[in-house]
Amino acid sequence: VAVGDVRGDGRPVVVATTLTGKVYAWDAGGRRLGGWPRALSTGVVAPAIPRPALKYTRSPVQGAVSAPVLADLRGDGRLAVVQSGWDGYVHAFVDGGRELPGFPVKVSLPASVPAPPAGYVRVNDQKLGATPAVAYLDGRDQPPSLVVRSQFTDTGGEGIQFAGYGYVFA
Repeated sequence: VAVGDVRGDGRPVVVATTLTGKVYAWDAGGRRLGGWPRALSTGVVAPAIPRPALKYTRSPVQGAVSAPVLADLRGDGRLAVVQSGWDGYVHAFVDGGRELPGFPVKVSLPASVPAPPAGYVRVNDQKLGATPAVAYLDGRDQPPSLVVRSQFTDTGGEGIQFAGYGYVFA
């Protein structure tokens, strides 16, 4: 849950995200705001039946476990609702639930990332399970950056393993 002045009118808004991947916003009186809920389902498609055998791959689905974050991404003093989802995107909602221009942003490994080290396999997990952090990586005179840990992992074998390599994106 996050609480802040999302509308820019000095009144608090409560924002919460469900496990099923819906982002809701309510006013201080508990009334749901227009334009909400928003689904975290960009690019999500039903899997083929029977499911293809994609070793070390987890396809995107609608859902979320991370908390929403409120941040001024435009530099105008107005807060956007930032949310990562199991669809593999970082979303930023403004002005009654519409996506901020330039969002959602797909989080994926660039082609320049080298193959995993010898003896490791890459888990291609599309979902984003971490809450994004807001950081001024380019200085306070620039809009903030969003930093999020992905579930892409280079691991030393089957299942969950210790000493794996994870990937963080900004």
